[in-house]
Amino acid sequence: MISIEKCKEILNKSERKFTDDEVKKIRDYLYIAATIENDKFKTETKKDSSNIH
Repeated sequence: MISIEKCKEILNKSERKFTDDEVKKIRDYLYIAATIENDKFKTETKKDSSNIH
């Protein structure tokens, strides 16, 4: 997992500055979204590979 400090560094490069709590919420949301997309990809890949035979 990416540290809060690294996330703050990335997110606070623009004019908009985020609090530690906001950064944590954004990071958590992005990890959840990535997990969902990864699970979807694995499911679709599994379906596609079973159709090859």
